[in-house]
Amino acid sequence: MFASLSIYGLYTYDNSIFDNLTVPEGMDKDKLIVQILTDCSDFALIYPNFDFMKMLIGVWSTKEQKIWSNLYLSENIEYNPIENYDRNESITRIVNTNAEGTSKGTAANTSGDGGETISGQTAYDSNTFKDTSRVQANSNSNSQSVNSESVKNNSSGSETVINHTHGNIGVTTAQQMIEGFREVSKFCTYDYIVQSFKDRFCVQVY
Repeated sequence: MFASLSIYGLYTYDNSIFDNLTVPEGMDKDKLIVQILTDCSDFALIYPNFDFMKMLIGVWSTKEQKIWSNLYLSENIEYNPIENYDRNESITRIVNTNAEGTSKGTAANTSGDGGETISGQTAYDSNTFKDTSRVQANSNSNSQSVNSESVKNNSSGSETVINHTHGNIGVTTAQQMIEGFREVSKFCTYDYIVQSFKDRFCVQVY
């Protein structure tokens, strides 16, 4: 009885009424339109004017886009349903080493060599030598060396430690988590958007 005033009636009049409808990336727009027409065809529209309704659909979908995107993203997250702890950690350590040292050494060498040369002769009437000359010779040698060496060692680098810790920390049992996973699995973003359309544009009276 309200066919001409329902979304189905306006779509039948002109199927471009959903041209301004935007959906999150990955969702099927045509699939959503079919579901809206199917679930909302029995309800009269609050705004039955075609041009006004077409404009409102575009404004509504743009305003709700972030919410729909997040819901659709959460629906497609892959995770282990019996794990409730998942931590990823990456630590980078910067290593700097500066070493500086000085070594110094001294070497000394002293050597000496001395000698005395004596000349002598005997008289014609004696066999005993008497000194006629004496020469003293001295030789000394001194040497010293100093060695100094400086050493500097500079090095730098980094190391990265990656840690992934996951599992069940015992807050809930595996059975409880499976039950929760079943409830979450029932959620459908398409159904959420259709219900939002009903609440925003339809007079929900059968």
